[in-house]
Amino acid sequence: MSLSKDLVLLMLQFCAEENFKRTAHMLEQESGYFFDLEHFEELILHGNWDEAEDYLSSFTLLEDNKYSTKIYFEIRKQKFLEALDKHESAAALDILVKDLKVFEQSNKELYKEMTLLLTMPNFRHIRRLLYSHSGNGVVALAEDGTHLLWKWEKNDDNINGEASTKSTPALYQPKRGLLMINDTPPRNSSLDDQVPSTLTLSKNDAYVISSSGAVISLYDAISFKELRSVMRPPPAATCIVFYPPDNNVIAIGRHDASILIFNIRTDELISKLKGHSKRVTGLAFSTTLNVLVSCAVDTEIIVWDSRTWEKKKSTVLQISGGLLGSAELSETSIELDKDHNHFLAVHQTQLAIYETLTLRRVKQWTIANFCARISHATYSCDSEMVYAAMRDGIILVLDASDLSPRYEIDPSAYLPSRLRPCYVVGVVDPVVIAAHPKKKNQFALGLSNGEVVVVEPLFPTQVKLASSL
Repeated sequence: MSLSKDLVLLMLQFCAEENFKRTAHMLEQESGYFFDLEHFEELILHGNWDEAEDYLSSFTLLEDNKYSTKIYFEIRKQKFLEALDKHESAAALDILVKDLKVFEQSNKELYKEMTLLLTMPNFRHIRRLLYSHSGNGVVALAEDGTHLLWKWEKNDDNINGEASTKSTPALYQPKRGLLMINDTPPRNSSLDDQVPSTLTLSKNDAYVISSSGAVISLYDAISFKELRSVMRPPPAATCIVFYPPDNNVIAIGRHDASILIFNIRTDELISKLKGHSKRVTGLAFSTTLNVLVSCAVDTEIIVWDSRTWEKKKSTVLQISGGLLGSAELSETSIELDKDHNHFLAVHQTQLAIYETLTLRRVKQWTIANFCARISHATYSCDSEMVYAAMRDGIILVLDASDLSPRYEIDPSAYLPSRLRPCYVVGVVDPVVIAAHPKKKNQFALGLSNGEVVVVEPLFPTQVKLASSL
């Protein structure tokens, strides 16, 4: 046996010297004497799952020991997740039934979670989207709790290094290879369809605070290191904003309808605000008016004194009778204009502008004449326009002075050509929209397939599209 083994190893050495890779790997598998770890690693890194499993099976079988079982499971799990990522549901189901069923007894919870993933085609879609305050980056939070950060570098085509459709940004990755990934609730949680993800940036772009239905995490935006995690639910955080005068202080809207004013550095609870009766979905601070504006899923809006934390005024969005049934299920959001004297309220059935201190509604636009509802909307950076992403893919541009629609941008104008067939069959649509902090004619769209596009409308006829991020 020793002589045979030595002979095989000599033959393998010869194959390596002559670059007969395929012959060498066949001999390795047939003899079982030598496992080429580099070859196996290459198969894994390139996603050649079937080849990797075939090579592995020549040396160890799934049931041989717990280590073999674990590596077979990891290969098949990655194969399953890749099929999901490609929206190949039939292939994913086949893998789940034929390849992963064998692991159900030893890992029932994980198998159940993967089964639930199969019924969630939007587990990668973008839930929250923000520009950096400097305007040179876009940060997104996906359904699965993963953060994505794109940055534009200075070059000949982009002298200022700001977000631009003239140059393609790089997906930022720290040198240590860390990822910002939030904890998420169990897939069978009753909160899955109710608790939205939340994301906010400090005013110096140095810190990210976010939550995806579980703990609140504080990250370093440069290293991606998780610095702190606080407040494990229930109740879950539903929206978070920084208190502008102090980066250590945040306001946290919660699923139980309360609002916490919290110092994340010292773990000090400064105040707990009670006034809403349903989960809080939006928060906005005005330092010039010394108020905090909040809104809830039942469309109630409250103004709080940001010095005493006392409730000052409240109102509710007026939903027309024919659309009233949808109010309870719709996330309401708010955004202050550049002067803080007014704010934009966004509901799936309408857009409205209110005076911040009096809560007097001064303008309103409803979807009465449109088939589609509103996914998300935002002011342009100068507060002169409102960009609204509709659920049918249309981007509506409204004049903020009277909320009258001025332009419609068709999905064919902003989607890359490779995604247009996906839109036609309803696979891709805009979920969230963010406006550039300095360029009034630029906004970014987070899509349901997990991608982001940056758009620069050249009114009234043209749209410039950046490469999808």
